[in-house]
Amino acid sequence: RALKRARADGGGRWARLCVQLPVPPPSGAEALCDQGSALFPGGMQQRARLLRPCVEEMLEGYDAQWLGCLEAPADGLGVWRVGDWGTCVSHVGNLTFEPFLRLCRGEYGDRVLQDGHVLVAVNPYWTQAKDIGQPWQGQLRAEARALLDDAGWTEIYCSTPSRGVKGGVGLLHFEYPHPWRLYLAEEDEAGLLRALEGQLILETEERPAPQLVVQAITQKYRSLL
Repeated sequence: RALKRARADGGGRWARLCVQLPVPPPSGAEALCDQGSALFPGGMQQRARLLRPCVEEMLEGYDAQWLGCLEAPADGLGVWRVGDWGTCVSHVGNLTFEPFLRLCRGEYGDRVLQDGHVLVAVNPYWTQAKDIGQPWQGQLRAEARALLDDAGWTEIYCSTPSRGVKGGVGLLHFEYPHPWRLYLAEEDEAGLLRALEGQLILETEERPAPQLVVQAITQKYRSLL
């Protein structure tokens, strides 16, 4: 729903969209888990395999087609064609930026260069252009700055676990055009997380700063001890 609403409201102005989907645990349980969790012994390749059905569910109704992986499957860079208007790419990070850059240059096909084409980054984990490549790779960092820092990426969906200090876990959730909401969650012995119904602990119009999230979870957790 967030993707459909963002496309309608963006009016062609939003050409760079970010989505943070929860990765289901390998057990198939109806719960969330940390992407860096030990529940994924297969690393990025396993997370990418589990994420793929979630992406395809999100793209249902958009005439989407799985095109495969950029580079090695272990990098998790999955690519989908989305109708005649978009391309969806998963797991773009600092170390996997160069294949993504080649895609955006049109080296894998020029449809990404067409006017109005939309890029959807699913579960990206890049930081900033200055963290990409080596200090002497000035051209690479300049292109990274143009594509990442200055391209105006718009986050339209997020559902991710967050942790407090010395205990406490929360679920940060956002679905465009609604506010950002942080819920207190519980974690079982298997490391699976479930949001606690009715335990909304923070609501903001903009994405809350990480330190604010940690503080809110910590304060709520301590108040329940």
